[in-house]
Amino acid sequence: MFSGHPERIINLVMACAFFFVLLQAIKLLHSKKHFLTIVFFVFAISCGLLSTLYWGVYEFLRPETRMPFAANELCEWALFLLYASSLRAVFPKSASFEKKIIPVALFAAANVVLWIAWSGEWVQDILTGLSMGWFLCVITSCLCLTCALSTAEWVGAGTVSFLLILGQSLTFFTPEPVSGALDKGCSTLLLVAMLWLILKTVWTLKKEKQVQKGLSLSYAAFAWGAVFMYMSGGTAYMIASMLTVSCYFLMLWAIKEEVAEG
Repeated sequence: MFSGHPERIINLVMACAFFFVLLQAIKLLHSKKHFLTIVFFVFAISCGLLSTLYWGVYEFLRPETRMPFAANELCEWALFLLYASSLRAVFPKSASFEKKIIPVALFAAANVVLWIAWSGEWVQDILTGLSMGWFLCVITSCLCLTCALSTAEWVGAGTVSFLLILGQSLTFFTPEPVSGALDKGCSTLLLVAMLWLILKTVWTLKKEKQVQKGLSLSYAAFAWGAVFMYMSGGTAYMIASMLTVSCYFLMLWAIKEEVAEG
């Protein structure tokens, strides 16, 4: 069943992770502290689980068959919007305007352009970009509210994002050896940034005991994982998927700490 199909193994691992995190999150519903945050988080995880199960079954029944518009896309849109709502329940002021939101919105728009260039699926790519773009903007606002990143870290994040868009764009205009090298370079940037976000989240929650900073960073790590997966294929996609799985546990950890702190 799984021999020669690592994608199916990844889907199974992701489904198990979603299910475990969902059960743990449901246990938090008895608490009146940050109840809406937990509810939105539970619904988001449920959407992730349904999307993963749907895609796993589809891959099993119709392997190597491309579907222009899959039902699991609806779950992914809802997932981004629900995660954004769960953050806003903790940080009501996250709807306020921050200057840093402008480059983040441009980054999301650039991602949409790349997705369309890769797949040619205008409607689903635009809708995915809108939902993920809103999620990224909410995260950015929360990171600013909690001062989770230093000025140097913001500059680094902006530089990496710019290099990613530039590198992926150049792959359309360069010959195979160069485009392959650019793609690997982008994958390396995505990986390094992902690992840095995960480690920074763990450090913030465990060592610094800065719960709200850690909460914002855990969501940022997940969002970057989504960018990583959408920009990747093959081995890079599998690595991105596995790292993103760890973010579900980071978000759950952060929410538990936030509930405990009140």
